[in-house]
Amino acid sequence: MKFSRRVWLLPLLAACSSLLQAADDYAALKARLLHGDFAIDFRALRLAYAETPAYHPNAPATLDYRRRTQAALQAKKYAEVLAIGESWLATDYLNPFAHMGVARAHEALGHTEQARFHNRVLEGLYNSICVNGQGQSASSPCKVLSIDEEHFYLGRNRLQVGTQYGLECTGKIPCDVYEVRPPGGTQLYDVHFDISLPYAYSQRHPTPATSVAPAPPIK
Repeated sequence: MKFSRRVWLLPLLAACSSLLQAADDYAALKARLLHGDFAIDFRALRLAYAETPAYHPNAPATLDYRRRTQAALQAKKYAEVLAIGESWLATDYLNPFAHMGVARAHEALGHTEQARFHNRVLEGLYNSICVNGQGQSASSPCKVLSIDEEHFYLGRNRLQVGTQYGLECTGKIPCDVYEVRPPGGTQLYDVHFDISLPYAYSQRHPTPATSVAPAPPIK
């Protein structure tokens, strides 16, 4: 009986150790970023974040944050944008649309250094989503943490989305696939996103997620 209990505990202890290590890695990388170190590995930062208890992809509040931020930007209520952004970043620091809204508000207010910081974060996040030609086929999808990262990547490239559908990429990886058209182009092609991380989260936490619906783009 003691042996059985020990065998049962070993995987649990290993999982706890892995989670603690990921939390430490995320905290260390985030601290470096907050101190202006943009040479960090943003992909490692994102993947470490996905292993922490704070990771809550496609949360119902996300769509609301996006809509409120866009409305405040359109109304030129920049102080309100910054207040929304502060709350948003406190709960989901790596959400690209949160940084984008804050960056645009700082730019409008003439806060050069603050705007530069958030734009540098956006650059790091963007460059870490699809690397080395990823996304062009089912055998090499871009690994994303959320639907917002998908929308951010597509919007950053100014891709016009025709249709979006789900399938299994190579290796039975759950994927979101977007049929897109490049700006000024006519030929359609597919962009593949590996959604294994948010999918696994949804299986562990089967609650409604509202950010799957399109939201006004934050530009």
